[in-house]
Amino acid sequence: MGVHAGAADVLTRGLTAEFLLALGALLPVSVLIVASPSIQSVPGHTRGRRTLISMLGVGVLGLVGLALPDRSAPAVKREAPPIRVLTYNTHLYFSGGDAGEYNLEPLLELLREADAHVIGLQETEGTRLTSGNVNGIRWLARRLGYHYAYGVPTRAGGYGVSLLSVWPIENERVVQLPVYDSPPRWVLFADLQTPVGELPVAVTHFQLAKPANERAESAELLADELGDADRAVVMGDFNFTPNESMYRTMMATFTDAWTAAGHERDAGATYRASDPQRRIDYVWFQGNWTVHEAERLGSLRVSDHLAVFGAATPE
Repeated sequence: MGVHAGAADVLTRGLTAEFLLALGALLPVSVLIVASPSIQSVPGHTRGRRTLISMLGVGVLGLVGLALPDRSAPAVKREAPPIRVLTYNTHLYFSGGDAGEYNLEPLLELLREADAHVIGLQETEGTRLTSGNVNGIRWLARRLGYHYAYGVPTRAGGYGVSLLSVWPIENERVVQLPVYDSPPRWVLFADLQTPVGELPVAVTHFQLAKPANERAESAELLADELGDADRAVVMGDFNFTPNESMYRTMMATFTDAWTAAGHERDAGATYRASDPQRRIDYVWFQGNWTVHEAERLGSLRVSDHLAVFGAATPE
Protein backbone atom coordinates (compact mmCIF):
# COMPACT_ATOMS: atom_id res chain seq x y z
CA MET A 1 0.00 0.00 0.00
CA GLY A 2 1.40 3.38 -0.98
CA VAL A 3 1.61 6.32 1.39
CA HIS A 4 0.18 9.62 0.09
CA ALA A 5 1.09 13.10 1.31
CA GLY A 6 -1.71 15.15 2.88
CA ALA A 7 -2.31 18.86 2.39
CA ALA A 8 -0.15 19.77 5.38
CA ASP A 9 2.70 17.69 4.01
CA VAL A 10 2.52 19.46 0.67
CA LEU A 11 2.53 22.90 2.27
CA THR A 12 5.45 22.23 4.59
CA ARG A 13 7.58 19.99 2.38
CA GLY A 14 11.16 21.31 2.13
CA LEU A 15 10.87 23.82 5.00
CA THR A 16 13.41 23.64 7.80
CA ALA A 17 12.39 22.53 11.27
CA GLU A 18 13.58 25.85 12.73
CA PHE A 19 11.39 27.82 10.35
CA LEU A 20 8.31 25.76 11.06
CA LEU A 21 8.87 26.08 14.82
CA ALA A 22 9.23 29.84 14.64
CA LEU A 23 6.25 30.21 12.33
CA GLY A 24 4.15 28.03 14.59
CA ALA A 25 4.98 30.28 17.54
CA LEU A 26 4.53 33.56 15.65
CA LEU A 27 1.09 33.01 14.16
CA PRO A 28 -0.81 32.31 17.42
CA VAL A 29 0.87 35.32 19.04
CA SER A 30 -0.20 37.54 16.15
CA VAL A 31 -3.80 36.38 16.42
CA LEU A 32 -3.87 37.04 20.17
CA ILE A 33 -2.39 40.50 19.78
CA VAL A 34 -4.75 41.55 17.01
CA ALA A 35 -7.82 40.19 18.79
CA SER A 36 -6.82 41.50 22.23
CA PRO A 37 -9.52 43.65 23.93
CA SER A 38 -6.81 45.96 25.22
CA ILE A 39 -5.78 46.76 21.66
CA GLN A 40 -9.36 47.27 20.55
CA SER A 41 -10.03 49.70 23.41
CA VAL A 42 -7.25 52.05 22.38
CA PRO A 43 -8.29 55.06 20.23
CA GLY A 44 -7.26 54.48 16.66
CA HIS A 45 -7.03 50.78 17.32
CA THR A 46 -7.86 49.97 13.67
CA ARG A 47 -4.77 51.81 12.50
CA GLY A 48 -2.75 50.16 15.28
CA ARG A 49 -3.91 46.74 14.20
CA ARG A 50 -2.92 47.48 10.65
CA THR A 51 0.53 48.50 11.84
CA LEU A 52 0.88 45.30 13.88
CA ILE A 53 -0.26 43.15 10.98
CA SER A 54 2.25 44.86 8.70
CA MET A 55 5.03 44.24 11.18
CA LEU A 56 4.02 40.59 11.54
CA GLY A 57 3.96 40.22 7.78
CA VAL A 58 7.51 41.54 7.55
CA GLY A 59 8.51 39.03 10.24
CA VAL A 60 6.93 36.14 8.36
CA LEU A 61 8.68 37.19 5.14
CA GLY A 62 11.96 37.25 7.02
CA LEU A 63 11.37 33.74 8.28
CA VAL A 64 10.54 32.58 4.78
CA GLY A 65 13.82 34.04 3.61
CA LEU A 66 15.64 32.05 6.28
CA ALA A 67 13.89 28.87 5.20
CA LEU A 68 14.76 29.19 1.53
CA PRO A 69 17.98 27.43 0.43
CA ASP A 70 21.01 29.53 -0.37
CA ARG A 71 21.37 29.05 -4.13
CA SER A 72 24.77 30.72 -4.11
CA ALA A 73 26.31 28.12 -1.74
CA PRO A 74 27.99 25.15 -3.43
CA ALA A 75 26.08 21.87 -3.18
CA VAL A 76 27.59 19.41 -0.70
CA LYS A 77 27.99 15.91 -2.14
CA ARG A 78 26.79 13.34 0.34
CA GLU A 79 28.83 10.15 0.27
CA ALA A 80 26.87 6.92 0.42
CA PRO A 81 27.34 4.99 3.68
CA PRO A 82 29.35 1.75 3.49
CA ILE A 83 27.56 -1.46 2.57
CA ARG A 84 28.21 -4.05 5.29
CA VAL A 85 28.63 -7.63 4.08
CA LEU A 86 29.15 -10.91 5.94
CA THR A 87 29.73 -14.51 4.84
CA TYR A 88 29.48 -17.52 7.14
CA ASN A 89 29.46 -21.30 6.85
CA THR A 90 26.75 -22.30 9.36
CA HIS A 91 27.95 -25.93 9.70
CA LEU A 92 24.43 -27.23 9.03
CA TYR A 93 23.27 -25.39 12.17
CA PHE A 94 25.61 -27.27 14.52
CA SER A 95 28.19 -25.58 16.72
CA GLY A 96 31.82 -26.25 15.92
CA GLY A 97 32.52 -28.06 19.16
CA ASP A 98 32.27 -31.77 19.89
CA ALA A 99 28.98 -31.53 21.77
CA GLY A 100 26.92 -31.33 18.57
CA GLU A 101 24.66 -28.55 19.86
CA TYR A 102 22.30 -26.59 17.61
CA ASN A 103 23.78 -23.17 16.86
CA LEU A 104 20.78 -21.08 15.76
CA GLU A 105 20.68 -18.97 18.93
CA PRO A 106 24.43 -18.12 18.99
CA LEU A 107 24.31 -17.62 15.20
CA LEU A 108 21.46 -15.13 15.61
CA GLU A 109 23.44 -13.33 18.34
CA LEU A 110 26.48 -13.01 16.09
CA LEU A 111 24.48 -11.74 13.12
CA ARG A 112 22.77 -9.12 15.26
CA GLU A 113 26.10 -7.87 16.56
CA ALA A 114 27.60 -7.75 13.07
CA ASP A 115 24.65 -5.67 11.84
CA ALA A 116 25.42 -6.47 8.19
CA HIS A 117 23.20 -5.32 5.34
CA VAL A 118 23.91 -8.43 3.26
CA ILE A 119 24.60 -11.91 4.66
CA GLY A 120 25.63 -14.95 2.61
CA LEU A 121 25.33 -18.28 4.42
CA GLN A 122 26.58 -21.72 3.43
CA GLU A 123 25.66 -25.21 4.66
CA THR A 124 22.09 -24.08 5.22
CA GLU A 125 20.41 -27.24 3.99
CA GLY A 126 19.76 -28.42 7.54
CA THR A 127 16.09 -27.51 7.39
CA ARG A 128 14.93 -30.55 9.30
CA LEU A 129 17.06 -32.84 11.42
CA THR A 130 20.16 -30.68 11.79
CA SER A 131 18.24 -27.65 13.02
CA GLY A 132 15.70 -29.30 15.28
CA ASN A 133 13.02 -29.40 12.57
CA VAL A 134 13.32 -25.64 12.05
CA ASN A 135 13.84 -23.84 8.74
CA GLY A 136 16.97 -22.04 9.86
CA ILE A 137 17.01 -19.32 7.20
CA ARG A 138 13.36 -18.40 7.65
CA TRP A 139 13.85 -18.47 11.43
CA LEU A 140 16.83 -16.11 11.24
CA ALA A 141 15.13 -13.80 8.73
CA ARG A 142 12.04 -13.36 10.89
CA ARG A 143 14.04 -12.54 14.00
CA LEU A 144 16.37 -10.17 12.20
CA GLY A 145 13.62 -8.57 10.12
CA TYR A 146 15.51 -9.38 6.89
CA HIS A 147 14.44 -10.47 3.45
CA TYR A 148 15.71 -13.92 2.54
CA ALA A 149 16.30 -16.28 -0.36
CA TYR A 150 16.59 -19.96 0.44
CA GLY A 151 18.81 -21.13 -2.37
CA VAL A 152 18.26 -24.82 -3.01
CA PRO A 153 15.16 -26.96 -2.41
CA THR A 154 15.81 -29.81 0.01
CA ARG A 155 15.00 -32.39 -2.64
CA ALA A 156 17.89 -31.11 -4.80
CA GLY A 157 20.46 -32.15 -2.22
CA GLY A 158 23.75 -30.53 -1.40
CA TYR A 159 24.91 -28.37 1.47
CA GLY A 160 22.77 -25.35 0.63
CA VAL A 161 23.51 -21.63 0.15
CA SER A 162 21.21 -18.83 1.29
CA LEU A 163 20.94 -15.05 1.42
CA LEU A 164 19.70 -12.57 4.03
CA SER A 165 19.31 -8.89 3.18
CA VAL A 166 17.92 -5.71 4.70
CA TRP A 167 16.92 -4.75 1.14
CA PRO A 168 14.42 -6.47 -1.16
CA ILE A 169 15.73 -9.50 -3.05
CA GLU A 170 14.75 -10.03 -6.67
CA ASN A 171 15.59 -12.32 -9.59
CA GLU A 172 17.13 -15.05 -7.49
CA ARG A 173 18.34 -18.12 -9.34
CA VAL A 174 20.47 -21.11 -8.43
CA VAL A 175 23.19 -22.57 -10.65
CA GLN A 176 24.82 -25.92 -9.99
CA LEU A 177 28.62 -25.89 -9.96
CA PRO A 178 30.81 -28.58 -11.53
CA VAL A 179 31.80 -31.23 -8.98
CA TYR A 180 33.91 -34.34 -8.78
CA ASP A 181 33.03 -37.04 -6.26
CA SER A 182 31.10 -34.53 -4.13
CA PRO A 183 27.55 -33.73 -3.10
CA PRO A 184 25.99 -31.04 -5.34
CA ARG A 185 27.46 -27.55 -4.98
CA TRP A 186 25.60 -24.38 -5.84
CA VAL A 187 25.83 -20.64 -6.37
CA LEU A 188 22.84 -18.44 -5.55
CA PHE A 189 22.56 -15.29 -7.69
CA ALA A 190 20.18 -12.44 -6.83
CA ASP A 191 19.67 -8.69 -7.28
CA LEU A 192 19.28 -6.44 -4.24
CA GLN A 193 17.31 -3.20 -4.50
CA THR A 194 19.64 -0.96 -2.47
CA PRO A 195 19.59 2.82 -1.89
CA VAL A 196 22.46 3.13 -4.41
CA GLY A 197 20.70 1.09 -7.08
CA GLU A 198 20.47 -2.55 -8.07
CA LEU A 199 23.28 -4.67 -6.67
CA PRO A 200 23.95 -8.18 -8.02
CA VAL A 201 25.14 -10.61 -5.35
CA ALA A 202 26.24 -14.23 -5.30
CA VAL A 203 26.58 -16.75 -2.47
CA THR A 204 28.48 -19.96 -3.11
CA HIS A 205 30.24 -22.98 -1.61
CA PHE A 206 32.96 -24.65 -3.68
CA GLN A 207 33.83 -28.30 -3.25
CA LEU A 208 36.87 -29.54 -1.35
CA ALA A 209 40.18 -30.04 -3.13
CA LYS A 210 40.08 -33.03 -5.44
CA PRO A 211 42.31 -34.33 -8.23
CA ALA A 212 39.99 -32.73 -10.79
CA ASN A 213 40.00 -28.92 -11.08
CA GLU A 214 36.28 -28.21 -10.66
CA ARG A 215 37.04 -25.35 -8.29
CA ALA A 216 38.85 -23.52 -11.09
CA GLU A 217 35.84 -24.03 -13.36
CA SER A 218 33.58 -22.69 -10.60
CA ALA A 219 35.74 -19.56 -10.25
CA GLU A 220 35.57 -19.03 -14.00
CA LEU A 221 31.78 -19.46 -13.91
CA LEU A 222 31.47 -16.66 -11.32
CA ALA A 223 33.69 -14.37 -13.35
CA ASP A 224 31.68 -15.09 -16.51
CA GLU A 225 28.34 -14.48 -14.78
CA LEU A 226 29.29 -11.24 -12.99
CA GLY A 227 32.27 -9.87 -14.90
CA ASP A 228 30.17 -7.40 -16.90
CA ALA A 229 28.38 -5.95 -13.86
CA ASP A 230 29.22 -2.36 -12.88
CA ARG A 231 29.38 -3.60 -9.30
CA ALA A 232 28.63 -6.84 -7.49
CA VAL A 233 29.28 -8.68 -4.22
CA VAL A 234 30.34 -12.34 -3.98
CA MET A 235 30.43 -14.25 -0.68
CA GLY A 236 31.17 -17.80 0.28
CA ASP A 237 33.22 -20.74 1.42
CA PHE A 238 35.56 -21.24 -1.55
CA ASN A 239 37.69 -24.07 -0.15
CA PHE A 240 40.88 -22.62 -1.61
CA THR A 241 43.65 -20.55 -0.05
CA PRO A 242 45.29 -17.41 -1.48
CA ASN A 243 48.22 -19.53 -2.68
CA GLU A 244 46.13 -21.55 -5.14
CA SER A 245 45.38 -20.80 -8.79
CA MET A 246 41.64 -20.35 -8.15
CA TYR A 247 42.45 -17.31 -6.02
CA ARG A 248 44.31 -15.73 -8.95
CA THR A 249 41.35 -16.49 -11.22
CA MET A 250 39.01 -14.66 -8.85
CA MET A 251 41.42 -11.73 -8.42
CA ALA A 252 41.37 -11.14 -12.19
CA THR A 253 37.73 -10.03 -11.87
CA PHE A 254 37.03 -9.36 -8.19
CA THR A 255 38.65 -7.56 -5.26
CA ASP A 256 39.44 -9.51 -2.11
CA ALA A 257 37.95 -7.41 0.72
CA TRP A 258 40.51 -8.78 3.20
CA THR A 259 43.59 -7.55 1.34
CA ALA A 260 41.87 -4.37 0.15
CA ALA A 261 41.34 -3.46 3.81
CA GLY A 262 45.09 -3.63 4.36
CA HIS A 263 45.54 -7.15 5.75
CA GLU A 264 48.26 -9.55 4.62
CA ARG A 265 47.08 -11.96 1.94
CA ASP A 266 48.10 -15.06 3.90
CA ALA A 267 46.69 -13.83 7.21
CA GLY A 268 43.11 -14.12 8.42
CA ALA A 269 42.63 -17.91 8.36
CA THR A 270 39.00 -18.97 8.83
CA TYR A 271 39.18 -22.75 9.25
CA ARG A 272 39.10 -24.51 11.64
CA ALA A 273 37.62 -22.07 14.17
CA SER A 274 39.45 -23.66 17.12
CA ASP A 275 42.87 -23.17 15.49
CA PRO A 276 42.49 -21.43 12.10
CA GLN A 277 45.15 -22.46 9.58
CA ARG A 278 43.52 -21.92 6.17
CA ARG A 279 41.85 -18.81 4.72
CA ILE A 280 39.05 -20.28 2.62
CA ASP A 281 36.11 -17.93 3.31
CA TYR A 282 35.94 -14.67 1.36
CA VAL A 283 34.02 -11.50 0.62
CA TRP A 284 34.72 -10.20 -2.90
CA PHE A 285 33.72 -6.90 -4.52
CA GLN A 286 33.31 -6.39 -8.26
CA GLY A 287 33.69 -2.90 -9.76
CA ASN A 288 34.83 0.33 -8.11
CA TRP A 289 34.57 0.20 -4.33
CA THR A 290 36.41 1.75 -1.41
CA VAL A 291 36.93 -1.00 1.17
CA HIS A 292 36.95 0.40 4.70
CA GLU A 293 37.37 -2.68 6.85
CA ALA A 294 37.45 -6.46 6.96
CA GLU A 295 37.55 -8.73 9.98
CA ARG A 296 36.85 -12.23 11.22
CA LEU A 297 33.99 -13.03 13.59
CA GLY A 298 32.71 -16.09 15.39
CA SER A 299 33.86 -19.02 17.50
CA LEU A 300 33.39 -22.77 17.94
CA ARG A 301 30.23 -21.94 19.83
CA VAL A 302 28.71 -20.92 16.48
CA SER A 303 30.43 -22.96 13.77
CA ASP A 304 33.58 -24.81 12.71
CA HIS A 305 34.40 -21.81 10.47
CA LEU A 306 34.94 -18.14 11.27
CA ALA A 307 32.80 -15.54 9.53
CA VAL A 308 34.30 -12.84 7.30
CA PHE A 309 32.92 -9.31 7.52
CA GLY A 310 33.63 -6.49 5.08
CA ALA A 311 32.42 -2.91 4.66
CA ALA A 312 32.84 -0.94 1.45
CA THR A 313 31.43 2.13 -0.29
CA PRO A 314 30.55 1.97 -3.99
CA GLU A 315 32.27 4.73 -5.98
